[in-house]
Amino acid sequence: MNKLLMALTLLITTQVNATAVPCDANDSECTPVDEWRFGIALGGGVISNPLHDGENIPLVVVPYISYYGEHLFLDNGTLGYTFHYTDKFDLSLIGTFNTEQAYFEKFHPSNIFVQKMGFDASNELPGGEFAAEQTAISLDDIESRKWAIDGGVLAHWIMSDSVKISASWLTDITNTYQGYNADVGVSYRFRFDNSPNTYVFIKAGLKWKSRQLVDYYYGIDKADTPNSELWYKGSSSFQPYVSFAYSYPVSESWTFKFNAKYQQLDSTMTDSPIVEDSYTATVFVGGKYEF
Repeated sequence: MNKLLMALTLLITTQVNATAVPCDANDSECTPVDEWRFGIALGGGVISNPLHDGENIPLVVVPYISYYGEHLFLDNGTLGYTFHYTDKFDLSLIGTFNTEQAYFEKFHPSNIFVQKMGFDASNELPGGEFAAEQTAISLDDIESRKWAIDGGVLAHWIMSDSVKISASWLTDITNTYQGYNADVGVSYRFRFDNSPNTYVFIKAGLKWKSRQLVDYYYGIDKADTPNSELWYKGSSSFQPYVSFAYSYPVSESWTFKFNAKYQQLDSTMTDSPIVEDSYTATVFVGGKYEF
């Protein structure tokens, strides 16, 4: 379930609209007031996993669901209520799933049917001959991390028909990691004159994750391993990102989609013994069918 939530969140490189506006009913990027929209994306893609022995998250089938009322809205995994709206600014209260835990799940069939063979010193029990030399720890060897739900505020500033600034401040309302996260981004939408429902979205932004969030998911302590050489205390993290999305209507129901996102991890993440890569990346190519 959490990998599906990760796919829903990371595949969509633009922020939630936060409120519905008058629009063309044939516009796949716009949701009219009081109207449900259902769709499914079929194709090929992947969300990279930065953890040691973490499995990349495949993107093959991704459902879409959205509804925008006068104030209440649902956009895939985000539920919200817009309490202030003008043509240039809107402010909403939202609740959404925190996708950090999806990196820690292991669902691949090989984990059930195939036993690991051979000798690997890094996987020996802590305290063995090579324990002091160990600098990394596998996802298979640590305590599980729980999923969380975040709640907070989401704001949009509409600078022009093409440029939008978005900002969110969220806190853990399930008391799982007991921290905060924030996101500030600027997005640009380019529409082609000869094909008004064809879009290019480009977004750049910065994510901030509090010390509590980083430490809960990426910190290592005695609950994970008795080897104190691997214990790590996380601190707050700043993570810049850039994303690109291309949308081209093929027919009344089908739209071609290309999405890509790159997010850089800073040293407070990469210094953790559980983290192997200094980035996460998302790529998806396929079609979206609107019911």
